[in-house]
Amino acid sequence: MQECGWRNKKRQFIRLMEIVILMSLLIACSRSEDTAMSSADPSSEVTQSAAPTAAPTITPTPVPKMLYKGDGSKYEYTMTDERDRAWEEDIVYFADRYLDPLGGHPKLIDRGCEIGYMIDIRNGFEELDVKYESLLNVEMREAFIAKINSLLLSISEKSDFELHCGCAEAAAILEDAHSCVWAFPDPEEALFFPLELMPIYTDGEPNAYIVAAPEGMENLLLCRIDAINDIPLSAIIEKYGRLISHESMTWVQEMFFYYWDFRLTLNYDLLFYLGVVDESKTALFSLTDEDGTAWELELSCVHDDETLKMVDYQVLTEQDEAISRKLRSSNPDKTTWYSFLEDGTVLYIRAWRCTTDMDKPINEAVWAAEKTGSVKKVILDFRNNGGGYDTAAGEIIKRIHSLDAEEGKYVLINGGSFSGAVSISTFIRRFGGDVLLVGSPAGQPPNGFFPRGVFVTPNGKLEVWLAANYCYYCWPDNDDPALMPDITVFQTLEDYKNGIDTVMKYLLRDSEE
Repeated sequence: MQECGWRNKKRQFIRLMEIVILMSLLIACSRSEDTAMSSADPSSEVTQSAAPTAAPTITPTPVPKMLYKGDGSKYEYTMTDERDRAWEEDIVYFADRYLDPLGGHPKLIDRGCEIGYMIDIRNGFEELDVKYESLLNVEMREAFIAKINSLLLSISEKSDFELHCGCAEAAAILEDAHSCVWAFPDPEEALFFPLELMPIYTDGEPNAYIVAAPEGMENLLLCRIDAINDIPLSAIIEKYGRLISHESMTWVQEMFFYYWDFRLTLNYDLLFYLGVVDESKTALFSLTDEDGTAWELELSCVHDDETLKMVDYQVLTEQDEAISRKLRSSNPDKTTWYSFLEDGTVLYIRAWRCTTDMDKPINEAVWAAEKTGSVKKVILDFRNNGGGYDTAAGEIIKRIHSLDAEEGKYVLINGGSFSGAVSISTFIRRFGGDVLLVGSPAGQPPNGFFPRGVFVTPNGKLEVWLAANYCYYCWPDNDDPALMPDITVFQTLEDYKNGIDTVMKYLLRDSEE
């Protein structure tokens, strides 16, 4: 009985406490309503200034779901539209390859990467300083994954061209010219501003001169383009650097002027994507003519068809072979060839592509020079050589080093010297005796990544280069942004007008004065 009485008292106490709590809540709610009403009502005895200031309610900004995590976890596809799904699969495949733990890009993966370069001792020199270290760049990895996610989240909103460019931008984050996405429009279908350009460098920066224009607009030839829609040409080239994987801006400049068909250099879609032109399909070109007069021209973009007639600048004077601009392109069917200039006293070797057997014509050239016994100067021309294989480097160095040339040995480079052409030029400079590099900065540094493969994504949306496994240090302790010449010589406008190769003129005429 006592126990039952205690339980009844306990229940009564609990009920009493419940009533007290309930009343407290009701009073609190009533006061809150009164406060809100008095704050909203100007006639209230409690003024706005006297009302207590409540802490602001912060609504968090919705964060888009990170579809792609980049941690090796299985990606869950979300697209149902056939076109969108194909892009989703290809973007993920592209990202997976770049982030693959074993075969991905060294800047994106925390793994040991081979550093160094080793050449067989039989070739007269060797590099044995090989080590392994991680080249992971956490900021680049995060930026790459963020870019992939932004692309995946915008597939339905973007055109195929915009997605191509976006993927090219993702690859360019790595600052490696050998890891890239080719994302440029078909020149036969593209809209473009019909002007062909050539760079003339001033203080190391390129100026764009028009060397081909539509028939009837010959007055544009050799005019300098200063800006498009008031955007300086230098800024436009910087914008192109977003899409072109590069280690040095010299490669971007080279791609802008030479490696791209002129239908791509001033391509409407690219310029629109980069924010240079608008939807009007016209642009205002700020020009300076040969007399220094500044003027403007509004030009419309066109399609390439049979009605488009382009007129090239015509050189009016003929130059002798040795210093003619035509020399280095005079044997287009041969990747490596040679010629004797200046009455046989100069051996000129032209290599516009690096092949596994390029040492053979160079051997032939050296043997022929030794046979004549009259060669005093050797010039090996690697300008606008986009590279290839550097496996013949050892034999080339040995042969060039063996040849006596009392007036010097020179390797010519410029912004179009890239990949294998840079590594071979570097090796010759380091191991080939008294060899000097002449010309302008190459398209990449002597130390960098070199390609390990090219692949096409499953649905054919992307063609991708990937430097996956090795980092060759061709010149230890060299941290130049590009392979730099020992003697810098740029093509001049005056020499161009006269058909003269300024670099060859320097080596064969000016340097002797």
